[in-house]
Amino acid sequence: MPYVTFVIFATKGSKLETSVLKMCAIVTGMETFGIWLLEEIDTRGWSMSELARRCGVTHAAISKIVSGDRNPSAKMCVSIARAFKMESEEVLRHAGILPQKPPDSPSLATPITGTIKQFEQL
Repeated sequence: MPYVTFVIFATKGSKLETSVLKMCAIVTGMETFGIWLLEEIDTRGWSMSELARRCGVTHAAISKIVSGDRNPSAKMCVSIARAFKMESEEVLRHAGILPQKPPDSPSLATPITGTIKQFEQL
């Protein structure tokens, strides 16, 4: 199967950078934590730089997670959840740190809740 190589120059944190990263994920068929993260960033009208600022990390740290060069730590997931004002459990599940919840299960069992509380205290 023939393929095409191309280079796109985009400013870090720009909408173009976000669009290119999403396009690459669609072309490769890889739905990753990074793609989920980009969609959440776009939903809020933010840039990766804005998420980085709200998480207290560098743009490079967020960019590496989005591109798949780095896996998010539990601590980073908790920071992302706080920035997005969502439950830590949801971000930890998307990152693969917690297992996916079965369709008909209740939210969190007590042992997992204790673990999440420990992450939030980091």
